Amino acid sequence: MASFQRLGLLVVVSLSLLLSACPSQRVHLPRPEITPTSAELLAELATRREQRQNLNGEYALEYTDERRHDRATVIAIAEQPNKLYFELIGPTGMLGTMSCDGTQLRRYDAREKVLQIGAANRETIAALSPIPIAPDDLVGYLLALPQPGFAVAASRVDWDGERSAWRLSLSNQDRSRLQQLWFHPQSLAVLLVREYQGKTLIQQASYRGYPQPGSGSALLPEVMRFEVLRPSTKLKLTVRGEVIQNESYPPETFRLAIPKGASVQSL
Repeated sequence: MASFQRLGLLVVVSLSLLLSACPSQRVHLPRPEITPTSAELLAELATRREQRQNLNGEYALEYTDERRHDRATVIAIAEQPNKLYFELIGPTGMLGTMSCDGTQLRRYDAREKVLQIGAANRETIAALSPIPIAPDDLVGYLLALPQPGFAVAASRVDWDGERSAWRLSLSNQDRSRLQQLWFHPQSLAVLLVREYQGKTLIQQASYRGYPQPGSGSALLPEVMRFEVLRPSTKLKLTVRGEVIQNESYPPETFRLAIPKGASVQSL
């Protein structure tokens, strides 16, 4: 079970802890004359959430720490607001599966034949990863439409000339949490997300390859890259091939059946 747990945790951590922009040559765009308000950018995100209900894609997962360097493939289905399904495939075959139907989270270790079941909340995911995150937050990151994991009390918009993008900053009441989102100046597609705890950057996500300005609201980026910002630990998740969105999935997709011969454990 240790092998699957090690890689299985990567799925939750890598999707929840955000990740890094791939360095590339930037094209500097002029600042638009009109600055959008925080309310307008948040409304744009809300509209895109209505248009992008789910996705189904394949991802390359890479994990590195002081002792090992592991690679795996993840097949993921994410559906708003909080439904998830993962298949984790290693070099030698299937390692396991994980599902969340919004009420219950299930994880199956194919090697040890153990099914673990727990409530679909931060506490259950905290048992699987170093940083707790709610299922709806995970879905948001996969859909390239992240939401802050805290109650927003203050917001502001400014122009980032280096990235040629609008930057929306959201913070909680005591300013101990901060989420920043960078938007393309024309399409308003999300390009980069960073989240801070105090002054410490804890996670970030980047999105690249939107088909063209003006269509970001309907289409997904071609590349999503992630990196866990923890000492000596890195996680990267990169899209492979086509990502399908807005398909219809039956409810049982997001609730693993108990495999024959499997033992059941509570998380």
